[in-house]
Amino acid sequence: MGSSADEAATRVEDLLEAYRGTYPGAVVLVRVGGDTRIVSDGQAVVGGEDRITDRHRFPIGSVTKTMVATVVLQLAADGELELTDSVERWLPG
Repeated sequence: MGSSADEAATRVEDLLEAYRGTYPGAVVLVRVGGDTRIVSDGQAVVGGEDRITDRHRFPIGSVTKTMVATVVLQLAADGELELTDSVERWLPG
């Protein structure tokens, strides 16, 4: 019987397959409890032959600001946090 991390990784693999061709490559870390799985798909270099693996590194730069802002707004809409909360409340120290 597979773990929930295995099930989540399989779901990510299914989604990557469904959207294959719309992205050059992806590496996804799936963590459920103490179990971690890594799923990868696509080319290491756009148009290249080498497959991307969990050993590749990605510059993320300013892209993360948009992602964090989106998640914060979703959490606020769900009532999980307030936009007026301090960072200290959620990340003590």
